[in-house]
Amino acid sequence: MPTEKAPGLIWRTRRHGPPVAYWIARRDLVKAGYRPKTVRLHGEPDVVAARCRVLQAEMLAWSVDRRGVLGMTYDGTFASLGRLYETHQDSPYRELRPATQRTYSKTLALLMVHKGRRRVDAVDASDVRRWYKELTEASSKSWAYYTISVLKAALSFGSTKRLSDCRLLRAELRDARFGGGAKRQEYLTHAQVIAFRDAARGTADEWMALCLLLQFELGLRRRDVIGEYVQEPGVDGIRLRGCVWRDGVTWGDIDTYGVFKRLVSKTSHTSAEMAVHAIADYPDLAAELRSIPAERRIGPIVINPKTGRPPTEAQCRRAFRRIARKCGIPDAVWNMDARAGANTEAFSAGATQEERMALLTHAEPATNEGYIRERLKQARAAAKKRVDSR
Repeated sequence: MPTEKAPGLIWRTRRHGPPVAYWIARRDLVKAGYRPKTVRLHGEPDVVAARCRVLQAEMLAWSVDRRGVLGMTYDGTFASLGRLYETHQDSPYRELRPATQRTYSKTLALLMVHKGRRRVDAVDASDVRRWYKELTEASSKSWAYYTISVLKAALSFGSTKRLSDCRLLRAELRDARFGGGAKRQEYLTHAQVIAFRDAARGTADEWMALCLLLQFELGLRRRDVIGEYVQEPGVDGIRLRGCVWRDGVTWGDIDTYGVFKRLVSKTSHTSAEMAVHAIADYPDLAAELRSIPAERRIGPIVINPKTGRPPTEAQCRRAFRRIARKCGIPDAVWNMDARAGANTEAFSAGATQEERMALLTHAEPATNEGYIRERLKQARAAAKKRVDSR
């Protein structure tokens, strides 16, 4: 049924019985306080569509009456700033990926439990520094740094809306320094990736080996490989619990010449960096792709055969750890370390900075440097060159 005829309509499958129709309220308005979130629908298709239109009209009328969902109820508190950032139609929050939005919202919610009632104009950078220290003691430097970064994003948006108190505090925070904690030193090697592939063969988690190879060989983030499931009512596609699959690697990303091209997710709204690779340059990956039957070479490349769909983040985490332990990869090494492994291998092989930036689709050299491990090896190489020059 077309979305315009039945706005907000989704169908949910059941283990026993026919699908059930639901009307789903817009996520941003639910965050702003609108209820009900969902309504179960009954009747013939025309009746269901009519009910959807009524519910949609009621929701939109509420949004106009409240005005707060458009970010106009800022009252000077940090709690209202958080709502402004999450719900305003112009907020950059809307451009974040769904998974990132959830993390930002969770981070803000935790901060607002203790700081939400504070007024922005009564807080200066030294107060925020104290909050950072409190968060560090309660959790870790990394979490504290992330929380302050999210707060800065909210303040920056408030500044763009000409809220003077937000502008002043954001300017003060530019002069404050917050440590992000120790950088990760772990990375995956090619030998570990091959051992992982061999250990996965013949198991129910064999699909994870292909996922890891794509990450390691092409320097991709896992979410760019497997995509994600997002709430898009009324949209066709691969669906899971009311969500539709988006933005994963598909066979359509590889052209007839064997060249892989894809706009990576993290820079899609900024530098728009394109990942470009010749599959033939990576024999292990090419062999793995050739082993997939021709009739399966359509749609998503990585499929979990248990579900017949692209895997979720949780399925990947569990599968990776099961196989990693089987082949002796330490628990301190994570799936995400495949990307650092790709860059470290390229660096050790003598790839130039420009070549490594192209591999990982980095626009800034400093970002790429953060993905290089083996600092001792670099330091020793520098020492040798110094001594040799004497």
